[in-house]
Amino acid sequence: MKNVTALELIIKYTQRQCTAEETELVDNWYDSLKDEPDFVSMLSDAERQELKEDLYKKILQKIGLG
Repeated sequence: MKNVTALELIIKYTQRQCTAEETELVDNWYDSLKDEPDFVSMLSDAERQELKEDLYKKILQKIGLG
């Protein structure tokens, strides 16, 4: 397998351009996260709302509506 960065590998994965070995690597990494705590669930209601609004604003900016 060619040496690629994690970001490059994720992009290839989402575009379905990974080799079988790369796909297995990403799948195994994703599976390893199952038992990790979800950081969003640790936020207060106010923090969650702030995060939601911030992400919404960024999405609008990215698509040219913000």
